[in-house]
Amino acid sequence: MSNGYKGVKRIISDAMLKLPEDDYQIIFELFFKHTSIHQLSKKLGISRSGIRYHKNKALKQLKSIISKETDGENRSGLWLTRSG
Repeated sequence: MSNGYKGVKRIISDAMLKLPEDDYQIIFELFFKHTSIHQLSKKLGISRSGIRYHKNKALKQLKSIISKETDGENRSGLWLTRSG
């Protein structure tokens, strides 16, 4: 593992800890446990559109937190933007 990767991992981990618990859980399940939106919807009793709403809200929060903590610099090539 390169130092750049470790730095990015630390930045993301620290930022995730600042999310509200429900948003943290949704991001963790979707991106780290690879749970599908459908599966997570059933597990949490939230509609799929609700899961997508919370996911998008949490990603915007993460982007804001990371931007503030890195002074808006793009360190290690990290960009949290949507494509396509």
